[in-house]
Amino acid sequence: MLARFLAAAAAAGATLLLVTPPGLAAQAPLPAPVERGLAALAKGDAAGAVNEWTATWKAAEDSAKRQNLAASLQNFADAAGTLRGHDVARVVDVTPNLKRVYILLRFDDQPLYLLLVTYRPERDWQVTAVNWHTDAVRVFPLALLEGGAPVR
Repeated sequence: MLARFLAAAAAAGATLLLVTPPGLAAQAPLPAPVERGLAALAKGDAAGAVNEWTATWKAAEDSAKRQNLAASLQNFADAAGTLRGHDVARVVDVTPNLKRVYILLRFDDQPLYLLLVTYRPERDWQVTAVNWHTDAVRVFPLALLEGGAPVR
């Protein structure tokens, strides 16, 4: 059918303008620490994932935060089964140096909704906040869940 349409348009001397949709935000490259953490998680290494995401955290209390995050993620994985993959739901470029990365972690028995806030003070990206929950509304913006207007 498309071939007939194109042939008829060409015979009529019409000019055809092809328009493609813009790339989705979720297709944007992920900051390196996000990628490395997801790779560690794919290997079953919850502590390695958290270490990648929190590598630049230097405050005195950050070591305890890191341990709590790793234990929490490992406990969830133990209860929810094998991680089968992840879906990047959206990458929001807040500014050229600040991104919010929304990810669905697909475990056997239950999904986990993950938000990583990334910041680039100069050349390299770092994760400044890690948030996850089994309730999507506590992590993802409502507009993202409703499939409405783009998340901003």
